[in-house]
Amino acid sequence: MYPDRDLTAAAHGTHRAEFGYPMDARADPQQESVRKAGVQVTPEAAVFVGDKLVYCGRIDDRYVDFGQSRATPAQRDLDEALAAIAAGKPLPFDV
Repeated sequence: MYPDRDLTAAAHGTHRAEFGYPMDARADPQQESVRKAGVQVTPEAAVFVGDKLVYCGRIDDRYVDFGQSRATPAQRDLDEALAAIAAGKPLPFDV
């Protein structure tokens, strides 16, 4: 989901290609989905199953602090959440 009102569809595609994101993405220039999910910062992931929000949180722990990042994340929260959701299991951590 791209909530920025100024980004074009081409810019979304370029961003996904640069970061290797294989999934489709939608624009949310009115930030309707952002409000529904309660997202506060980017990057933050929100996963819906139907209309139910089942996960909202960080993608991974790559960013340690403002302006400080790890080369590789040690924990991949979104991957773990998606695996649990796909398997019909509870999330392995509190949301």
